[in-house]
Amino acid sequence: MFFLRKWFRLRRRRKRALRLGFEFKRAAGFEPPNQIEVQGHSLSLYFPNEVGTTNDFLSIFLDDDYRLDRQKWAVSTVLDIGANLGFFSIAARNAFPEAKIHAYEPNQSLQEYLNPHASQASFNINYEAVGLDDGCVTLDVRGETNQTRSQSDESGDVPQIAFRKAVDRLGGRVDFAKIDCEGAEWEFLEDTDTWKNVHFLAMEYHLWPGNKYHHDADVALRKLGFQILQQIPIDNYGLIYAMRL
Repeated sequence: MFFLRKWFRLRRRRKRALRLGFEFKRAAGFEPPNQIEVQGHSLSLYFPNEVGTTNDFLSIFLDDDYRLDRQKWAVSTVLDIGANLGFFSIAARNAFPEAKIHAYEPNQSLQEYLNPHASQASFNINYEAVGLDDGCVTLDVRGETNQTRSQSDESGDVPQIAFRKAVDRLGGRVDFAKIDCEGAEWEFLEDTDTWKNVHFLAMEYHLWPGNKYHHDADVALRKLGFQILQQIPIDNYGLIYAMRL
């Protein structure tokens, strides 16, 4: 059964790679391509040479961990909180060609990668953190670029906007929200009214604050009126998929 699952995953990866315009042989030794096909157009990729980059590429483009291919309804607005290199927003553009996509990334050192991706894939990029209220945060960048934790701090040098403002900028409704909950983002799970305007959520959450547990993500989303479709706990982080009832 284990080898059968691996074979099916390899086949899915190869099919998705071909749709993106490149050949995928196997994960061992794989490096992301410099170009992919998005809606019939060649898009150049910019990224640092890091293991985390390869893992993110496989997860988003070839494994579809955020379930973009599974959406059965029209998606016109996409919110990407914790954009990192912008891979998810590129994949969202490929899945939803007419959607308005707003991405948020507090780590401004990623601009050399994010800016050309945003320009080519026509999504809006904001170098801000998103939290419960407007304010500031400090960033704790842990090694590779995809390991960034934000913490609310009045003396911080990174601007933060309220979650409700990010939703308002998209017209007041979010059809698909992808959120990397790595610190200060936990706080905006308290904004009950704004969450009523979010339909589907794919969230990667981290337990770095030390006082959070996998159960907390499940409880918080259920209180907000979401049905939990699946939760995958993985050590000190996890993935959760939820839809508004």
